[in-house]
Formats: sequence, structure tokens, C-alpha cells
Amino acid sequence: MVWHRRPRPCDSAGVHSSLITAADEVDWYDIPGVRLLGLVVGGLLLIAAIRAMFR
Repeated sequence: MVWHRRPRPCDSAGVHSSLITAADEVDWYDIPGVRLLGLVVGGLLLIAAIRAMFR
């Protein structure tokens, strides 16, 4: 008879480590929109840096 189950490994946010290892198997470029999002965010940061140089 088992009195208690051993808790599953979780990090401080309560995320199971099995979900993290499953996410590590996927490359970022295989997710649709990641390259586009990187291009947009990078472009905005570049524009902000150029504008900050001329202030």
C-alpha cells in the first residue's frame, strides 16, 4: 500500500520538466511566425537606436 505519491519534478513556476524537454526538441525556426516576429522586433529596435543617436 502506497501512502503518498512522489511529486513530479516541477520548477519554481510549477512547470513540469517533461514539458520543458518537449519544448527543447523543437527548433525556434520551425515555429511559424518566429522569424517574422524577430524581423519586426529587430527593426523596431534598430529604428529606436537610430532615433536615439540624433536626439
